[in-house]
Amino acid sequence: MVLVDGKQNVGIAYLIDLKDKAFVLYLAVDQSIRGQRIGGKTLSALKECYPQGGYS
Repeated sequence: MVLVDGKQNVGIAYLIDLKDKAFVLYLAVDQSIRGQRIGGKTLSALKECYPQGGYS
């Protein structure tokens, strides 16, 4: 998964999608924009998409 802010790619996430659950194996945010809560916002969005959980 590519993390995008506007038209700019800002990070990547590698996850296993099991339809009702997702396991995050890797999450990386561009060093130049770290501290802007991109990672936290990504995890929050995944929690909404996968209400059954499975986040690691």
